[in-house]
Amino acid sequence: MPRIKEEYQKIYHPAMAPIIETVSKKSTPEGIIVEGLGNCLVKLSQCCNPLPGDNIIGFVTRGFGVSVHKSDCPNIVQNMKNAEYDGRYVKVHWSDTVDRSFNASLQIAASDRHALLADITTVLASMRVMIHSVNAREIKNSDVLINITIDADNINHLQSVITRLGKINGVFSVSRGAN
Repeated sequence: MPRIKEEYQKIYHPAMAPIIETVSKKSTPEGIIVEGLGNCLVKLSQCCNPLPGDNIIGFVTRGFGVSVHKSDCPNIVQNMKNAEYDGRYVKVHWSDTVDRSFNASLQIAASDRHALLADITTVLASMRVMIHSVNAREIKNSDVLINITIDADNINHLQSVITRLGKINGVFSVSRGAN
């Protein structure tokens, strides 16, 4: 659709091309600028939860606007090989000013112990990080895997949270996970 619109503007309304380019530079409430399209519905994908600072790509959905994914999202990588989706990818990027927080999922692998979850929530509370969900399960040999969804402002903020959580006694690893 963006290509058709662009060709139409070049042929029938060449004087309007700068106006369209100006409109397409406006960011959405999500802080996303969609190149070549103005005033379109944009949603952040929940499969990869992109954050400001991530490399992102837009996918034009059927009837639901542009879905924004991390460039290395497994769904995008897999679908790019499918000819059915040719021409449905659009360039998107983060606005310079994004004034909101975003959901970010983390996976914490640790040795299970008394008050581990309390220590994790204490660290997050001291950093004023909102917790949306927590799921913990034993995996093997008294080790535990904790999936937690939090608010993050951008990838730098998320990295500082990961660093702090990684210093908790018994934590083996903290990584960005999927929802």
